[in-house]
Amino acid sequence: MKYSVKLLFASCITILISFDLSLANNCTDLEMGRMIKRGLSDEVIDTACSEKREKKIDEKPIIKKENIKPKPIAKKKPIPKPEEKIKGETPAYWRLEEPHGLGFGLTGIGAGVYYDYNFSDDFQLNIFVSSKTQNSASLFGTNTINTTSTIFGGKLRYFFSINYGFFAGFGGGTHSISQKTKQKIYCSNYFSNPTECNGYEGSYIKKETESKYSGLASFGELGWQGYQGYYFTVSLVGGSSVKSSEEDNTRKVIDDSNHLETAESQWKSAKGVSGLVIGVGWRF
Repeated sequence: MKYSVKLLFASCITILISFDLSLANNCTDLEMGRMIKRGLSDEVIDTACSEKREKKIDEKPIIKKENIKPKPIAKKKPIPKPEEKIKGETPAYWRLEEPHGLGFGLTGIGAGVYYDYNFSDDFQLNIFVSSKTQNSASLFGTNTINTTSTIFGGKLRYFFSINYGFFAGFGGGTHSISQKTKQKIYCSNYFSNPTECNGYEGSYIKKETESKYSGLASFGELGWQGYQGYYFTVSLVGGSSVKSSEEDNTRKVIDDSNHLETAESQWKSAKGVSGLVIGVGWRF
């Protein structure tokens, strides 16, 4: 009986000590019980539990780094150049590849030469010189009427499609006209004569006239143009001319045969700026 009471008392004390040390030193009941069974003193147990508590405080949680692959940065697509947008051997491609052009042919009112420069695949500058000469002469060349009209100008053309050569344009330039007439008329004694023959019957009379005109021409254009190397240009040109100065002496031409009528007809025709363009050129 006495042995049982002693054992119970010792167990109670052990539990109280274990509880107290567990609270104080942060050791579990199982760990405290094992140390008591081994006969360790209270100081040793307290020291061991204190070291364990300090170790727990000093320990930092280990965070496992995940092997996260960075998201690939999307590459920006480069902005294509105008010539890169146009693929294949289309008319627009060749307008960029060969921006210069030289040609000749009908260039509006008459024959002439021209130069083409392509700013882009759809805009073109056309610089030209066009001239028309009207000549009339009698059988033996004693009476002549020569009228020359010249335009020096430029046009801006716009091409509607990269796949075709159709275009529309507008422009303007300087317009000049010159007319010279030479007459040698025999004044008959038997037939009717012009009034200038009065007093000169049975002899010849001579007369020369000169008319001049200068102004500004404006016109529109609609046509088609080829491409690559040698190329053709075909278009219709329509417009008008506004005079800046004019010296019209056509009415001074002696009215013999059809001389006066021809001089006036040529002068009127020379003031027109409409015409046809049929040219052949070379690109480079």
